[in-house]
Amino acid sequence: MTNPLRKSLTSAMYFYCNLDAAMETAVETDIENAVEDDLAVQPDDATGVGNQMRYNFKEPLQVGGQAVVEGVMMRAPQQVAVAVRKLDGSIKTHIEPFKSVLETHQWLRIPVVRGAVGLLEMMYLGIKMMNWSANETLADYGARRKEKTDAGITCSMIASIAVGVMFFFILPMWIATAFVGDAGSAALFNLVSGVIRALLFLGYLTGISQLDDVRRMFQYHGSEHKSIYAFEQHRPLTVNEAMKFTTLHPRCGTSFLLVVMTVSVFAFSFLDMVIVEKFGHINLVMRVLFHLPFIPLVGGLSYEVIKVAARYSESAIGKVLVAPGLWLQRITTREPDEEQLEVALASLTAALGTNRHG
Repeated sequence: MTNPLRKSLTSAMYFYCNLDAAMETAVETDIENAVEDDLAVQPDDATGVGNQMRYNFKEPLQVGGQAVVEGVMMRAPQQVAVAVRKLDGSIKTHIEPFKSVLETHQWLRIPVVRGAVGLLEMMYLGIKMMNWSANETLADYGARRKEKTDAGITCSMIASIAVGVMFFFILPMWIATAFVGDAGSAALFNLVSGVIRALLFLGYLTGISQLDDVRRMFQYHGSEHKSIYAFEQHRPLTVNEAMKFTTLHPRCGTSFLLVVMTVSVFAFSFLDMVIVEKFGHINLVMRVLFHLPFIPLVGGLSYEVIKVAARYSESAIGKVLVAPGLWLQRITTREPDEEQLEVALASLTAALGTNRHG
């Protein structure tokens, strides 16, 4: 294992950009009534991950997660769990009750709004669990960071958003202005800006994927996907079963960000035309000021697009919509080893445990 502080920092860099939890735990996974009997989760003698609980798959259930420092976070409807691999080889699991505001405030569940709210909610939760996992890794080396309060986590979330906006929103617009100018076509400007944004994103992911610590986290990312696949396909939650599945998943946050970039080209082109119609002209400052408030709307629209794409991922249109994201996941996921898959399964079974059985 490499220096834990460096691991924490590089993992946080990836989190700023990927927003993996924000998408994978926000989009509903609708488990069909395909199994007449409950599916038992069998113990795995080789891993010790399995338990004797029996889960009822006759009801729709939402599950999702993200990779954290030396581990995986998983979220089920009533609680969230995070499991990490300790230096001594053991797995430590942390469970917290969780109830989404989308469940307690039905008016927030209207299309588009639910996506924006869910993304912010899951980003907050993701940062909180990332901080816990980083502390556990540091503790193995006799160090410990100060636990963040709710206010501290909120500040981290705001800082994460600010970094993302500066690098992937304002910078592409500034570069596009240099190429197209203020008087150019709104569609052309936003197309150029979108291409630049995508190239920056691809370059960023490719660059950090060369770091050993990030490659290891990408393996945990792959283990998260395999575990969720096993659950969705009603398979026993064991290492041997989960290892059979691919690391590429249509509900991945990486896929979501590509959809955001595509939707933003159309949404901001329309917005720019409205601005020109209203004010007679447009420049970079006006674009930034008017586009910024619409980012949550674009995120909400993108949520609806990928939600539909995931539901119909086996159809021709669905396959076209998810294909770019699956391709990009060849960078952001890696084939995990058995020990990493153990951790993901431990997190998943912990998240499922209480909420399905009182």
